[in-house]
This record gives sequence, C-alpha cells and structure tokens, in this order.
Amino acid sequence: TQHIRASLKTGDILNTSVKEVRRILECDRVVVYSMNSDNHGMIVAESVAPGWTRAKGKVINDPCFESRYLDKYRNGRVRAWGNIYEAGMTKCYIEQLEQLEVKANLVTPIINEGKLFGLLVAHQCSDFRQWQHPEIRWVTQIATQVGFALDNAKLLEQLQEANQKSDRVSDQQHEQTEALKHQVVEILSDKVDAYQTLSQEAMRQSETTINVLHQIQKVADSFSGIALNVQQVKFQEQQNDLAVQGTQESLDRAVNSISNIQHTVQNVAVGFDKISHSSQKLAEAVNTIKDLSKQLVQQSMSITRSINRSQIEESSQNSIIDLSDTLFSLMQQLFEATAKVEPLFANIKAEVREKTIALDSGTQQLISGIGEFQTVRQKLERVVALNHKMNTLIENIAKSVENQTQSSAFAKDSVQEVASIAERISAQSMTITQSFNQLVVLVQKL
Repeated sequence: TQHIRASLKTGDILNTSVKEVRRILECDRVVVYSMNSDNHGMIVAESVAPGWTRAKGKVINDPCFESRYLDKYRNGRVRAWGNIYEAGMTKCYIEQLEQLEVKANLVTPIINEGKLFGLLVAHQCSDFRQWQHPEIRWVTQIATQVGFALDNAKLLEQLQEANQKSDRVSDQQHEQTEALKHQVVEILSDKVDAYQTLSQEAMRQSETTINVLHQIQKVADSFSGIALNVQQVKFQEQQNDLAVQGTQESLDRAVNSISNIQHTVQNVAVGFDKISHSSQKLAEAVNTIKDLSKQLVQQSMSITRSINRSQIEESSQNSIIDLSDTLFSLMQQLFEATAKVEPLFANIKAEVREKTIALDSGTQQLISGIGEFQTVRQKLERVVALNHKMNTLIENIAKSVENQTQSSAFAKDSVQEVASIAERISAQSMTITQSFNQLVVLVQKL
C-alpha cells in the first residue's frame, strides 16, 4: 500500500499495483482491465511471468461480459474462479480467457470517484488454482487502496494541472499585462494625437458651421429682400394692369368714336355729293332761265319794233311800249342777276368739289388711323396677355421665394443646432484630450 500510494501518477500506481500483487500472490499474470466510455475494456497495466502471452494494450470486446457481469462489478462484486471451465462461464468469455492462456482467475473491481474504473485481475496460467479467502480479502483491500490512490493521484494531477495552469495563466497575464501596458500607452499616445486632431477638427467644424450659418443668414436676408421686391413688383403689376385696362377702355372708346366719326364723315360726303348734284341742277336751271330771259328780251325787242310799225292807237301803243320797256328792263335785270348767279354756283361747285376731295382724303386718313388704332389695340391685347403671363410668373416666383425663405429659416435653425452641437463636441474633445493626457501619465506610472 505504501508503494502504491508513493506513486503520484496513474500509470505508476497501476504498474506498482500489478507488480506487487503478482509478487505477493506468486501468480503468472496480474492485469488492470480499464473500462472506457462505451463499456468496452482495454488492459492498461500488466505484470506477467516470463513465457506467457503479454496482454497489455489488448482491447477486449466481450458483449457477454457486458451483459452478465458489468453491473455486478459496479456494485462491488469480487469473483474467484479456480477452474474457468467449471465456473459456468459463457463460451465467449472462456474464449477470451483462452487467448491469454488463463486457467484460473481472481477478479476484483477498482472503484474510482464512486464509479467503476476497471478490474484488478490475477491470472493463473500454469495450472488450476484454488484462491484462499485471505488472498481474496487482501486483493480486495489492494483494489480499494488502488481506487484511493487513483483518487489522490487524480486530485494531485488536477492540482498540478491547476497550479501549472495558474502559473501559465499568471505568466500569460503578466505578459498580457506588459503587452497591454505597452499597447495602452501606444494607443493612448495615438489617441491623444487623434483626439487633439479631432478637437482641432471640431473647432474648425464649429467655425465653418458658424460661417455657413452667416452665409445662410445672408441668403435668408437676400430671399427676404427678393420677397419684398416681388411684392413691390406685384403691386406695380397690379397698377400696370389697371393702367392697361384703363388704356384699353379708352382705346375702345376712341375706336368707337372714330367709327362714329367715320360714319358721320361718310354721311357728310354723301350730303356733299347731294349738294353738288343739286348745285349742278340749279346751275342748269339758272342757265335755262338765262336763256329764256335772253329769248324774252329778244321777243320783247321784236314786239316793240312790231308795235312801232303797226297802226295801233297811240294810247294803247304807249301802254304796250311802257309794258314792253318794263318787261325788257326786268328781263334785263333777270339776265344780269342770272349772269351774276352763275359764277357763284361755279364757285360753290368748285368749293363743294374741293371740300369733297378734302373730305375724301380725310376719310382715307381716318380709315388709315382706324387701322392703326386696330393694330395698336391688337398690340395692347398682346401686352395684356403677356402681362397676365408675367403676373403668373411673378406669382410662381413669389411662391418659390416664400418656400426658399421657409427652407432658409429651417436650414438656419438646423445649422444653429449643428453649430451648438459642434461647440459642445469641441468642448468635450478638449476635455477628453486632457483626460487622455492624464491617463497616459497614470499608465506610465503604473
């Protein structure tokens, strides 16, 4: 037991165990049959006398053993067979033992951590053997001590592994701490420069944002001025609309008046034509009267000569002569008056013709003026249409300016907020930079 417990490793414990058990029992072979996870076993330790088959490393896949004996050994069963052929073993189990030249065996379980670690088995190969009760008890005690030694060895191995792991972890932590220290110093040094750069960039960004804010304010002021000018233009356009509307109405009245004048002039021209025609007829009538007067004068003279030659009473003759003289005088006056009237009618006719020509020329000029008025009126209508389009365009410009003014106001507010954030970022960057400088110093001290 002291030899077994003096060993500190599982392999040494098992090898010492089989060696000492075979020495005390003076048997041909002692093995440790270890169970694996699938309940199949392998011989992991062996002490064998010269001349017998070596079994170490042999894998035993015995379904008969598993089905009939495994649970019993877990419960601490110890079996001793002096003759394997008379023990009632299964054929497959006997065949496994015959491969190792076994004729008698003693089997005790090794319990480790409350579980079946394996079997401590003594083989007698030279002949059959009746195992004695002290031998069986002693082997059982040895198996128990092996289990305890395995527990201690496992604990010791775990402790050593833990110590080694702890040492490795400590070394790794020390190395990591040193590396981390250098990394932290390098990173902090880099970050200090980065944060200083960030702080400077933040300050420049703040200044740039403020400049942008001023530019936006100027743009907003410009839009306000444009909006005011647009309002003035709209007012002026309204005044122009009223003026154009008044001019258009005046032009319509002028055109209507000229049209009335044209009709009047046409009527006057017709009247002049009628007067000219009447004057012509009157002149013809005057000429007829003149001719008749001339004929009457001639007839009167003939009558006077006839009277002078005829034999009429002197009183009657005198009366007729007086009447003839009077008639002649009247006819003479009528002829003279007719002669005076004829130039007047000629002058009237000439003046009527001249006035008619002048009236025709004025009528033509008036007609030409009406055409020019119509052209001006059409141009004025086009101006009115263009003015309406201009009003629509100005309305659209006014709406766009209003939208741009609102957008400028929103952009101004947004940029003001961004400027405020940039100022806070700049201040925080300066604070972080100072903190990093202090942290670098502290890490270097650590």
